[in-house]
Amino acid sequence: MSSVRNETIIGFNTFLNDQKKVPGEATLTLVQFSAAHEYKVTYENRNLFDAPELTEVTYCPNGWTALYDAIGRTIDSVGAHLRSLPEERRPAKVLFMVLTDGEENKSVVYQGEVGREKIKAKIDHQRNKYSWEFVFMGANQDAVFTAKGIGI
Repeated sequence: MSSVRNETIIGFNTFLNDQKKVPGEATLTLVQFSAAHEYKVTYENRNLFDAPELTEVTYCPNGWTALYDAIGRTIDSVGAHLRSLPEERRPAKVLFMVLTDGEENKSVVYQGEVGREKIKAKIDHQRNKYSWEFVFMGANQDAVFTAKGIGI
């Protein structure tokens, strides 16, 4: 992602500001990840209007991408949070956006073809049972193939 760092920042900030124009309440969780051991929750369940834009200081890609591990871990984390809420406090809509260069090259829990299939199953489950929407924003052509492979 280093080669498309500025485009990634612009893309995220545009998405964030577009969402702020949509009527209603919304919260945002932002997770940044790289190697399997680097999974950083930048902010979690933050009011959308209090969520800061990304900058060159707050977004620093560093080479490796544990994409499947990050997707799986984040689906589990968001799902657990939503299950903990009373039914009346659960959101009407969940939009799960993945912004990546598409290069899965460091996952440990969801490795290879088996890992890809498990992530696809998680996405299908959340989409079909809970009507989550998944958006995959890729920074290059690899991302198109990666998104298709996991059902997005």
